Amino acid sequence: MIRLKNGTEVLYDQNFDTFFQHLLSTIISESISAVNTKAEVPSGHDAYNKVLAKEIMDNSIFVTHQIFEISKLNENLSKFLVTGFLFNSIVLSIPSLSDTITGEDAAPKGDVVH
Repeated sequence: MIRLKNGTEVLYDQNFDTFFQHLLSTIISESISAVNTKAEVPSGHDAYNKVLAKEIMDNSIFVTHQIFEISKLNENLSKFLVTGFLFNSIVLSIPSLSDTITGEDAAPKGDVVH
């Protein structure tokens, strides 16, 4: 089980992808909720996003510390979690990086002159 900074718990799932997606969605939804319940909710899109990003980072740091603690008890589980997080982050980034990955960014635009 992973706990967020507000105490919300995300239970492990045998299916890592299910666990990872549930963890991400919970971090996002709980972070939004935390920002929206602040005494002064930031006005303006950029200000709100900045506070939300900080809340997401705080939860990410909180989760990371738990993985470090898990490694003291079960090193293989912590390695599995870190590897799964990295793999899923890369896979989720592929759509936004597809031009770079396929080399299309390097391809000349317009007519090719030989």
